[in-house]
Parts: sequence; C-alpha cells; structure tokens
Amino acid sequence: METGEAWSTLDVGNVRVGTADNGKSFGRLRLESFEKGSTMVIAPGGAGSVCVGGSGSSSMACSASGGVWEERGEQGVSIGMKKILARAEGLGNRNAILWETNRTLDGQGQGINGSGTGAL
Repeated sequence: METGEAWSTLDVGNVRVGTADNGKSFGRLRLESFEKGSTMVIAPGGAGSVCVGGSGSSSMACSASGGVWEERGEQGVSIGMKKILARAEGLGNRNAILWETNRTLDGQGQGINGSGTGAL
C-alpha cells in the first residue's frame, strides 16, 4: 500500500521531568512530518525466528553476537513500513522540530503556545 501524500503533527505542550506537582518543564515540543510515496506492507504470518539484541541468521550466530534467539511463531500479521520524507511545500507541509521555552503563563499557570522563545 502506498500513500500519496500525508502530514502529521505531534504537539506536546509541556515536556516535563519529575511529577506534575513538583517537576520542571523543558517547554513545548512540536514535531511536524510531511511524506510522499511512503509504503506499508501487510503480510500474513508472524515474525518467525528472530535474533533480538544481536545479529545472525541462526541461533548459534545470534548467541555469539550477544543476542537472544526467539521463536515468535508463524501466526499473526507482519507490518513493514517505509517513510519517505518530502521537501517542504509551505508552512503546513514540512518536516520540522520546534522547541519553545520561556512561554507566557495563562491564568491556570499553563504556557501559552507561540508566546515564548522558539528554536526551529
């Protein structure tokens, strides 16, 4: 399955360390993704035998590289994805990371998006 054009945004208003009551905020983090021609393959069957934490196509080779050989079975569904990021086509369709700090606080003590210092 091939996607024609897709864009997404992940906007985290407060990246925090600690608890909600006494933690400290790193500010706002916004991730924008724009892709064209990405593909997804849905195939019957599970992962089969895999080497986790190492590399090798057999149990002995996997163990020798520090991995663990796992039998994950043949039932289920396997999904493979390939993302192809596209060149920007304006402010809404781009690949970007925004980090915003020192935001003005509203009446509830929450940062107001767009009011601070941003790095793009």
